[in-house]
Amino acid sequence: MSQFYAPRKIFMNKQLFSKPKVVIIGSMQMQEITRPERKKLLSRLPLWNQELVLSGGFCKKSELYLPKPILTHEAFPLADTLILTEKGVKMYNIQNKKEKIHDFFSLKYDQENEMYCLYLVKDQWLSFGGIKRNSFKIAELAKAKGIEILINTKSWHSFSGRRQTIYYEYCFFFQNLGVFAESYELEIYRPVEMAWSKEIYKQINLRKILY
Repeated sequence: MSQFYAPRKIFMNKQLFSKPKVVIIGSMQMQEITRPERKKLLSRLPLWNQELVLSGGFCKKSELYLPKPILTHEAFPLADTLILTEKGVKMYNIQNKKEKIHDFFSLKYDQENEMYCLYLVKDQWLSFGGIKRNSFKIAELAKAKGIEILINTKSWHSFSGRRQTIYYEYCFFFQNLGVFAESYELEIYRPVEMAWSKEIYKQINLRKILY
């Protein structure tokens, strides 16, 4: 289920896209944990919000709603993929190549199977402390199948001896909402907040033991 918090009387005419767009929810939650706090968490996983607050546009009853600044952006006509995040709408042209969508992840369209695939990026930040994480395909983003990914890392401060080590716990959520050929235009110039309740089809735990 999803709920939307937006001003009334903001909807305008529909706009047809020159190119269909795949719309994906991409959310990130993060917790910073000190070493003393981490000892209390060793027996359980951190607690994560199941309701996301996204910003920018939203999808309701199979209809897409996007703000005018997004629809009139110079990159919008060429984009084939829109990702709704907490910080707005991100636009990509993914069907022709693998595209990095976050420091930890890249997205690729599998032409043969007509499927979006999510990959882990081999990143120095994720490999800190001798933890080996190679690039690999994490999951296929099938329509309406929510994927939750848990991952962790820690700060660089442990080698200096001057600052305490900080551990970072991440919870990512991706959901493919489908292909859209048109959108209602929102006549506003500020983000619309959308509360989206996660429906998790699959959870992938990529957490490692960190000392």
